[in-house]
Amino acid sequence: SPAPSPSPSPTPNPSGLVISSTSDAPLAQVGGLVGYTVTISNEGSSVLRDVSAVDRVPIELDVVSAAINSNVQATELGQTGRKEDIVWQVGPMTPGEVLHLRWTGKVVSLGGFDAVNDVRARSRSVVAATTSTTYLASTRVIGATNPAYHSTRTVVTYEAATSSQTGAAAAAAAASDATEPLPFTGFRVEGMVLVALALALCGSAMVFLSTPRGGRLDKAKVVVPVAALVFFTACVSSSVGPGAQGPGGTPSVKGRHITKSSPAPSPVASQPSNGKQNKGHNKPGPPAVNPPGSGPIATGPTGAPAGVPSPAPSVPVQHVVAVTAADLPVEDAPVTKGSDFMTYTWDAQGGYISTSTSTRSFNSKDVSVTGILSNSSGAIHVKVAIKNLTPAKRVTATGRIRLAITGSGIAETLSSPPIDMTLTPGGTAHLEFDYALPSGTYGTNFSFVPTTH
Repeated sequence: SPAPSPSPSPTPNPSGLVISSTSDAPLAQVGGLVGYTVTISNEGSSVLRDVSAVDRVPIELDVVSAAINSNVQATELGQTGRKEDIVWQVGPMTPGEVLHLRWTGKVVSLGGFDAVNDVRARSRSVVAATTSTTYLASTRVIGATNPAYHSTRTVVTYEAATSSQTGAAAAAAAASDATEPLPFTGFRVEGMVLVALALALCGSAMVFLSTPRGGRLDKAKVVVPVAALVFFTACVSSSVGPGAQGPGGTPSVKGRHITKSSPAPSPVASQPSNGKQNKGHNKPGPPAVNPPGSGPIATGPTGAPAGVPSPAPSVPVQHVVAVTAADLPVEDAPVTKGSDFMTYTWDAQGGYISTSTSTRSFNSKDVSVTGILSNSSGAIHVKVAIKNLTPAKRVTATGRIRLAITGSGIAETLSSPPIDMTLTPGGTAHLEFDYALPSGTYGTNFSFVPTTH
């Protein structure tokens, strides 16, 4: 528990009436609670009659509560001028009797940097008096300075290159490709030529070798080369012959004939020039575009269906884009705590620090906390700054700064009001602490503690 605040010695009294006052918070900030204990004792050898006590509450405090003591006849709250009073009607006190009277006050204003509690006890014409001092502190958030953030970054996109060929020209080029499959057979023209020539040569050789010298030519043996030539002619004529074109110049459908035309195919096959229906494998075929898996389809040079323009190639294009602070990612500031003390010697009478002021800075990965110690207006003054150290991130400082003070029998912690600020790179949040203490040597440490969710 914190050490009680220093109190003057009780006023000597021959009658044995003694009074003292202590507080449980020798250093308190505005809005904080302070508990006081008033002690009355009879150190004489005779009974004290009609004992009463009055506590003149410091103007910087309001009374929150006064504890009921069974050995006290009555406890009253009142006001004299601008100050509140607590009056205890005690009655008689036997030799050696001690009473502890407790009350709680809340710091409502700063006034100076000390709150003096004045307490008196009376037994008929005998008066004993004492005072105690509660030192006060104020903390405030000044605000944040966020430098403007301007940067650029390069973004690469892929855009279609300008094509030198129109869609119609590309379709025409694809349609005239001589390496495409024949519509009737599905074989290449070059392959059909080689097959027909091979059959013709084989048939001629058979006719020549099987015919005796001076003998008659067997007409049946001529069938093979003639059939090869007819087969070749029929295949070629089904692709490029006069009867291969349907209405509008579109190749007609025959068997597994796969067309390659841009216009929508007619669901009914073209009629022959004599007006008769196609028969056998010349029955009306499927639509011009085959369903999946029904057979090969004519393709253009790039593998796309014939008649569809080839997509233009994509090329990388670099764009320089302006970046502002609003485009940066956000992260939360971590716990940032000092590891040593700013030590100083404080002269309460003169209101100054006798040793030189000191500055400490503690860094975490992304944040630094810097404290500068000095004296101002009769009080100890500490400036604290939280700085965003990241080069390209926003840091959200949501939490409190805590200032721990130890020395000369005091161990207290001051806490700033809640902070909720977003700092751009190099941005800084500013806070100030002002407080007074009894004369002595102290150490001060500070830290940033994020709010836990």
